[in-house]
Amino acid sequence: MARILIVDADDLAGDLAADMLEQAGHICGVVPCGEAALRLVELNRPGCILLDAGLPKDGAARFVERLRAMPGGSEVPVILMTSPVLAGQGASFGKGIAGEIGKPFARNALRRVVAEVLDTQLATERRQSLRGWLTESMAVKPVAKGRFAVSQTQVAALPSFA
Repeated sequence: MARILIVDADDLAGDLAADMLEQAGHICGVVPCGEAALRLVELNRPGCILLDAGLPKDGAARFVERLRAMPGGSEVPVILMTSPVLAGQGASFGKGIAGEIGKPFARNALRRVVAEVLDTQLATERRQSLRGWLTESMAVKPVAKGRFAVSQTQVAALPSFA
């Protein structure tokens, strides 16, 4: 499964989320502040981050901004955990948030949101790997968003799989 970093100043809420996700086979770490989370991300990038929207001190928005500025930080999906008062805050973060879940959350709801975000992240990494292979091995050129062109000469040189 995945390594998940939970950033929540409320120890009980962070531990509860970790327990729910560990029962699903994930490896979780819980930290109370954004500064500690950023240090951990520098040492060992997690598969995703669960972030409390009501994070004190610098706040969740500043955390996401600092994470995205780090090398490799833009590749880490962030799931925003919101209270009923802060529901819908994910949109205010722009492209920085991969998912959102309201507190209190049910075990299955948390697991579903995490699984969806991780599946999306895996699919994105696979597409990027394929694009890299195509452009390196076949001199394929991007022609439009997500589309590539291969010359007729290159197509003729491909092996037949029939």
